Amino acid sequence: MRLALICSFLSIFFIANTAAATPKPAVATTYNVRIALVDIYGNPYTGSTGLYGFWAVNQSSGVTYNADRESYEIYDLPAGTYQFGANPGNWDGVVAKTVTLDDSQVGSDGYIVVTLTYWVE
Repeated sequence: MRLALICSFLSIFFIANTAAATPKPAVATTYNVRIALVDIYGNPYTGSTGLYGFWAVNQSSGVTYNADRESYEIYDLPAGTYQFGANPGNWDGVVAKTVTLDDSQVGSDGYIVVTLTYWVE
């Protein structure tokens, strides 16, 4: 009886220690980004553009994330540093900008706003 009790106790102790030593998988943080455009004077630009979509390039992995053609939003970017820009139109474009995404930048709507300077020839 004592042997069975000791074996049971040792089994429970072994299982508890094994479970505690097993590393938990890390939860990846992703961010949603909304692009805002300003003119060369810093004023918000709300008119139409000839741009062919926005992109973000992860500076450590080189992976490019694209917004849909008519969208100003890029979804599910893993945490990291990105260069943001746009595919230029015939006579317009943006000044690319490098931004490191982190929790402190997330707005109440769940988006990080990245402001790019829009230019027209």
